[in-house]
Amino acid sequence: MIMKTVLVVLAAVIVVVIGDIALSKAMRALGEIHLSWTTLRPWIAAAWRSPLIWVGVAANVVFFFLWASTLSWADLSVAMPLTAMSYIIATVAARLVLAEAVSPLRWFGTLLIAAGVVCVSWSAHKP
Repeated sequence: MIMKTVLVVLAAVIVVVIGDIALSKAMRALGEIHLSWTTLRPWIAAAWRSPLIWVGVAANVVFFFLWASTLSWADLSVAMPLTAMSYIIATVAARLVLAEAVSPLRWFGTLLIAAGVVCVSWSAHKP
């Protein structure tokens, strides 16, 4: 059962990271949101026409259904920490796809998260 959980959560994490990358690229293209009706209305119209926004929304919908499916059979205490894989994958994707600078301290933190995911995965085999 744990392997099924890991695989479905991994698929969910990959889908949500794809969505996050798409949304990040879209938001960079659309520009900063200013919360006033005169500037928000044209921004919403531009966002509505952005294919990357729709990719991000669709990816988050797929993530939701994969996550809900996982929770139908897996313990939350096992499944939830596995979603931390998104931090690892998102950091790598941000560096490779978005060309973001990732400091050594941020890489170290990402490795600590990875170690935590491994610990949680191993503990799922123990009573």
